[in-house]
This record gives sequence, structure tokens and C-alpha cells, in this order.
Amino acid sequence: MTGITPVLDAVTKGMTLDEPYTQLNTRTATVQAGPPVPAEEIYRQMVATYAEERRPLVAYGTVHRPATGDSSTFFWTGRFVGYVWIRAVDVPFRYSCDGVTNEGTVISWESVGRGGVLNCARQDIKASAHETEMMRQVRELRCGES
Repeated sequence: MTGITPVLDAVTKGMTLDEPYTQLNTRTATVQAGPPVPAEEIYRQMVATYAEERRPLVAYGTVHRPATGDSSTFFWTGRFVGYVWIRAVDVPFRYSCDGVTNEGTVISWESVGRGGVLNCARQDIKASAHETEMMRQVRELRCGES
């Protein structure tokens, strides 16, 4: 999870959640390895591989920060929390050149961001394992559940 809003106590219908996300985590698309590994070349190769699987990744050097300016208006009452997250992609690799082998990790994430709004009073259904985990974290951090 990369960002979360404060709880909106919507005591009347039509209230709007427009609080900015509190940044919980940040991430930079990079390659962690020692020299002489050609980091950007290795990163581009991995991006190309994921693109073939229809899972585009962000560009090398991109820094992730939660979006700003999101808002949701509710037509029911409750305690609501907005949250955003990314699907991390960390891939270990080996690179050999001139008889020397180096190991490293490509650090990235899928370019499609994810997020939602959770109602603290309702259990969410029909969610993937990743989404369920994010909602569990939101409930723990903002709804007072553990």
C-alpha cells in the first residue's frame, strides 16, 4: 500500500471524501547491482518481457507517489477510507560479462495503479487475494480493526 486517506465519517448522504492520501511508501524503478552491470539495458529487457505478457511496467527511474486530487461522493452514510497501492515486481537476475557474473534485482511495478474506497462497516466481497490484503491493512490502519 502506498497511500491512505483519513477516515471520512459520512453522517449524512452526499458527503465527499477529498482528503489527500498520506504517503505510506515510495518506490523508485531501478536496478540494484554493482558495476559493470548495464542497469538501464537490463531494466528495458525486463520491461519488454512483461509487455509481452500484457503487464506493462513503469519507466526506469520513475518514482511512485500516491495520486492527489481524487474525490468520492457517497450517497449513503458510514466511515470511508480511500487507499492506493501498486503491484510490485522485483525480479532477481544474473549478468555475465568477460567471465565475471554479477547478481542483482530489478525493482519495478505494474504501470496500472490500484486503489479503492473502503466502508469500515462493511465486509468486502469478490476481491482478489491482493485486494483483500490491502483492505485488511486499511481496516487495521484506519478502521481500528486488528
